[in-house]
Amino acid sequence: MERPSRIRIVGRPPRRVIAIAAAIVLAALLIPLGRALVVRAAYANVIVTSSDRWTDHCSDIATNDDSLAIDRTRAVTVNGEANPLMCTFRDPAAALRALRDTADLSDLQRHCILPLNALTWRCYAGWVAGNAPYDDPQVAAFFDIYENTADNDRIVTTLAAMQRRAKNGTLTDGQLGELAMLFPDYAPVSRYVRTYADDAATADE
Repeated sequence: MERPSRIRIVGRPPRRVIAIAAAIVLAALLIPLGRALVVRAAYANVIVTSSDRWTDHCSDIATNDDSLAIDRTRAVTVNGEANPLMCTFRDPAAALRALRDTADLSDLQRHCILPLNALTWRCYAGWVAGNAPYDDPQVAAFFDIYENTADNDRIVTTLAAMQRRAKNGTLTDGQLGELAMLFPDYAPVSRYVRTYADDAATADE
């Protein structure tokens, strides 16, 4: 006589599993939100200006698409002097959509699996940088510019934190040295730090 097969009844997941999953989802939502609030507060506490002095240093994309327009003029004030931020797209979200809609990204998506978006772009940019010179120079130029938004956020949050700790808002040479590593090499703060280092090396000889 055959024994009746057992029917396994799958119930609801344990509460602990549900709680862990909920915590992960909540963290995934709150961490970017918290980071965005920190960045917004930092921009409110530094002096952001506009200057045409460094527009020739920006990368370029050969296109008439307004979605890919580049902001070449933003700068921040460090110890009373304007220093250029990295060139960025005026509307990074629109620029990302334009690239996704017009460029052939099939080779990159085979590696990154998910479509290009604001959460997956680092994977795409990493593959482009890791395979330089990339087959499509326009795609490479795009990511060179697109990633500058995150770099600028890092500059501004670092500068804002330093200014809060500085006496009268004036940064020390040590702080300038740390900050200069984040700026483009043609920024006045970067040139100042290089000159300071060269003078110190000469004095030690």
